[in-house]
Amino acid sequence: MKAWSRRRFMQYLGLAAGAPRLRAAPRQLTIATWPNYHDPDNFRRFEDRHQIAVKVREFGSNEAMLAALLSGRSGFDIVVATNYTIASYVALNLLRPLPASLQPGLAEHEPRFLADIEVNGRAWGMPKNWGTTGYVYDSSALAAEPTSWREFWDLARTAASGRATVHDYQLTAIGNALKYYGYSFNSIATSELAQAEALLMDTRPHLQAISSHAVTEVQRGALLAMAWAADAVLLQRQRPTIRYVIGREGGEIWCDYYTVCAESSQPELAWELVAFLNQTDNNLREFTAHGAAPTHLPTLARLPRDVRENPVLFPPPEQLANLEFGSSETLMDSLRAEILARFSGH
Repeated sequence: MKAWSRRRFMQYLGLAAGAPRLRAAPRQLTIATWPNYHDPDNFRRFEDRHQIAVKVREFGSNEAMLAALLSGRSGFDIVVATNYTIASYVALNLLRPLPASLQPGLAEHEPRFLADIEVNGRAWGMPKNWGTTGYVYDSSALAAEPTSWREFWDLARTAASGRATVHDYQLTAIGNALKYYGYSFNSIATSELAQAEALLMDTRPHLQAISSHAVTEVQRGALLAMAWAADAVLLQRQRPTIRYVIGREGGEIWCDYYTVCAESSQPELAWELVAFLNQTDNNLREFTAHGAAPTHLPTLARLPRDVRENPVLFPPPEQLANLEFGSSETLMDSLRAEILARFSGH
């Protein structure tokens, strides 16, 4: 399946040339990011220091972030982008390169997470956090002890019917449906995607929600929810009966990065916020707030031993072995976009 051009992708998303211009207000920084992913006090302290407002826009998928960026009128200064999007964002001239003054800070991060921000010999962001995509279930309400994606989809249509959720995010919703059949998480093969779509559509009537907000949906009564590892950490703090599963067939490993948008009118201040959040004390506050595994080595060194040994955050090598980083090919693949639109009803 041939990937769409920028023009075709914008047409599909309904981005009209005459759309209202949404510019950040003076003395405001806007960050596009993920649900439950920051410590609000960090933003407040930065606001007080610089007499500027930090506005947070939460998204459930990189595709939704990309749609806003492609308009050229998103008003975003910073985007928290996942590894597989960086090369495409650079090719589409949507990002600013990491300033030379911040590049020494890359040495403070785990080396395995630096490759994706190196494009055309330049660095385009600063690592934030990493993790896996799996699912949570309430062991006090479901008798099963699932270990696979096949069991996830079967339970969603049986014991957890009406109280299960799936991401509204094509990479993970489709990718984890592909795992039911043993296919690659990143497949763009037409016949394999057809099987994944059939599974998604068969499961849809049984879902409580199609949402990337797993924490909110479990709080609303979901017993089974596609989730990121950080969601599981936050939920387990509230409810010890929550279990997290990385499907034994494989799935996703990911890393997110702070990037600064080409359209930002205040890139120096945006990079200053990135540097501020990358400071160890502030990074620790971020971890406490969101629970995702940091890539920052000084922050890792200050985590308590029981946290560093938590298999939800830091899975053993045998669980990581079958996982795949998202592929840039999936980001603007037209068939995947169409399947997600039909599944989510958008």
